[in-house]
Amino acid sequence: MKPEDLTKDAREKIVALHEAIRRALDANPNTPHAEIVSPSSMPSGSTGVLNGANIVTYQKPPLAYDEREVRLAHQAIYEATAGTLYGIIVRARRGDAGSWELKTKLVSLAEHEALQSARRGIDERVEAELRSLADVPGFRWISFGRWSRSKPAQVTLAHSDRVDHVEPTAVLSDLGAMAEAIYHDAGLVPVALNWTLSDAFDVMEYFE
Repeated sequence: MKPEDLTKDAREKIVALHEAIRRALDANPNTPHAEIVSPSSMPSGSTGVLNGANIVTYQKPPLAYDEREVRLAHQAIYEATAGTLYGIIVRARRGDAGSWELKTKLVSLAEHEALQSARRGIDERVEAELRSLADVPGFRWISFGRWSRSKPAQVTLAHSDRVDHVEPTAVLSDLGAMAEAIYHDAGLVPVALNWTLSDAFDVMEYFE
């Protein structure tokens, strides 16, 4: 989904979000950051729970800004797109002259469903590999993946009396790379992607 595909009202709401982010950046003229991102998602469309809708810096310190203004600006876009939008990602990069360039990436509910569909075969293979590793006494749960951009992928195996952190098998490493490539091909950055097997099997994703 591209901004130009939206109604005039929705496009105006994106402009308002950009303005809110620029006010946040202008309020922090001495920030050392050269790049920030303002992501949000609403998996159930315009009537769902809004996740994120903040401003993320890749290093400390965080920005001091009006969080409510930015959150409401994100919310307004979902309301204006009639339940067709899954995610909004605004990236701001500072050029050599000090000015900020903002770009918006939109992910529709249909596009997100396509991502999950493309990943489904990988999910099934990850689940099978985790089940083979979970065949140990005292097993409680096992997970594989990354929880943040600063952490490498690892396997965490919880027993009844301890938790072990180990390197992924070659199979899991290859599957993780294949899954991340699906997001990159869609113009997204998979910040966190984690598969967990316990009584059920679950996949956690967070992308920007």
